Amino acid sequence: MSASAPPRSSRTSSPRDNLRVRDYELAGRFRPSRSVGGDFYDWYGTPDGLHLTVADAMGKGMGAALVAATVRAIMRSVAPQPSIETAFATAARATEADLEQTSSFVTLFHGRLDAATGVVGYVDAGHGLALHVTADGNVTRLKSAGPPVGAWPDQAWAADTVELGPGDSLAIVSDGLLDIYETVEQFTAAVAGVITAARSAEAACAVLLDMADVPEVADDVTAVVLRRTQDRPEQHARPQTTDR
Repeated sequence: MSASAPPRSSRTSSPRDNLRVRDYELAGRFRPSRSVGGDFYDWYGTPDGLHLTVADAMGKGMGAALVAATVRAIMRSVAPQPSIETAFATAARATEADLEQTSSFVTLFHGRLDAATGVVGYVDAGHGLALHVTADGNVTRLKSAGPPVGAWPDQAWAADTVELGPGDSLAIVSDGLLDIYETVEQFTAAVAGVITAARSAEAACAVLLDMADVPEVADDVTAVVLRRTQDRPEQHARPQTTDR
């Protein structure tokens, strides 16, 4: 491997803390297309559960990485705001000037887990690749609430919720993995199959990154999996795919 080639997988754009939330598994992996990339994921614990963010800044290399670092810092700064819609709107306004100056935009998924109920409140700004995979293998792709942050000024994004039952997973993958599939439906089914078969969130992320280790994938690749734990059944029903 040359000195300039990216590693097979990396944690340089990942949170440092090994966050643990009772009755949940959380894992993430990132592989940049260059030595640095515009994808990032982040998470941190809260009194009720956790917050997590997955984002993809337009472009590759140092410019995209700097935009991603700015967005990551701003998303953390709005964490104390109790309303996810208000927090997201505040963060979007704070990033608009920098994004306009660099002619850039960011697709972004931000979620807040209430660990007691399994409910994840989320806002999806142009990401569109978050999947709810149930314990029996059925999958729903969560729809985006609007365009990427920075694509157009004065946008608003509505929050939604998804409930994770025991054995359910929330998987958020960046669009780099889409390059090896002809359709989003094929991508969705493939990711759901990996999540259903994997014995842990960490194992699922590892397989997803391995899938992307092919010449067709020229973009950054990020995978984050949040799983509500239970005893895993030995067999699963045939997965069914739906869009919300």
